[in-house]
Amino acid sequence: MKASLGQMDAPDSRGEEDEAVPWRAFGAVYLVAVLASIAVGSRGIAYWDAGDYVKLAIRGGTSGLLLGRPLFLAASRAMVRCVLAVGARPEHLEPTLRWAWTLASATAAPLLGWLAFELRLGRSASVVAGLCLAVAPSFAHTSHQVLTDGPALALSLAALAVTARARKDAHAIVAGTLLACAITTRETAAVPGVAIMASLWSNKRRMVLALGSGFPLTFLVVLVSAGRSAPALTPRFFAA
Repeated sequence: MKASLGQMDAPDSRGEEDEAVPWRAFGAVYLVAVLASIAVGSRGIAYWDAGDYVKLAIRGGTSGLLLGRPLFLAASRAMVRCVLAVGARPEHLEPTLRWAWTLASATAAPLLGWLAFELRLGRSASVVAGLCLAVAPSFAHTSHQVLTDGPALALSLAALAVTARARKDAHAIVAGTLLACAITTRETAAVPGVAIMASLWSNKRRMVLALGSGFPLTFLVVLVSAGRSAPALTPRFFAA
């Protein structure tokens, strides 16, 4: 719950005019994040693991890193299938994946702003928080690659923001589901899970719902579905 995230006794710095979430401002933050990625990012594969993810998305298989990044690879394979289905050439696969994950990663900036807003930092401070992430060079550069960093960060921030907003049991379930998606995108996303559980500690029912309904169910479903989705994609295009 919000109170557990640090603002139980803190005064609300938002005036009545600030109560509505500033979605338009956060939309502008998103555009800034995309433009920063375009300006800073590399045109092509810049990291060894980005190249590995592209290869795995095309040929199938799982990453050798911990849980294998199943959700990230399942989504990447789905994009590969779509690109090939419309008759695009194989050389278009990496740019398509790179731009798709750029657009997904850029959502982390407004989501950080939303989290700050739900933690009662005020409209202006929330927008500034999102902008700081949007223009951070390391974030902008890695966002414009086929990497798990940006998508996992976005999902983690979404889970934290939903937790901070939690007023219903359904919010706890959504938060647990988003956290599971984040972890099956990049395992280090388990760290924000500690904050989520701590924030729900005062409401044991919602904590159990987050753990018992969202996390394990989605975690297992994603792992099973990813294990069954390794495609056999036009080997004549991708033979070494």
